[in-house]
Amino acid sequence: AGDGYMKPYLQAIAPNDERILFLGEVDEQRKIKLYQESKVFVLPSLGGESFGVVLLESFASGTPVVASRVGGIPEIVDNGVNGLLVRPGDARELASAIKLLLDDEELWIRLSYNARKKAEEKYSIRNIGRMYEETYTEAVEKNSAQN
Repeated sequence: AGDGYMKPYLQAIAPNDERILFLGEVDEQRKIKLYQESKVFVLPSLGGESFGVVLLESFASGTPVVASRVGGIPEIVDNGVNGLLVRPGDARELASAIKLLLDDEELWIRLSYNARKKAEEKYSIRNIGRMYEETYTEAVEKNSAQN
């Protein structure tokens, strides 16, 4: 799902297989449904990821993640707890991690539960709001102390 500069390339290299769909841009309701229907969310980034909101969306849906160990991803995904982290660019390790989650129902259940739990406990709107409020309060206090 989604559009981007890589879409034509991905379409060109994708095998002609009815299981591979390029949905283009989807609305929020469809996106939520896609997360919920997915067994695994895969983010095989090679670099440049600071804070992947898509990871939190996946977690909120109870969908475990397989992602590259780059940028800020390891700060969100706890390897073996709510997802699996792999070396960037290592296609074999990526495929093995995806296969492991698809084959091991017990592991999938545990990671799914922990993903949802982390989304609720750490990244709920209430907690994010509190973090913003604390940051703004700290900035105001520092500014007042300097003047």
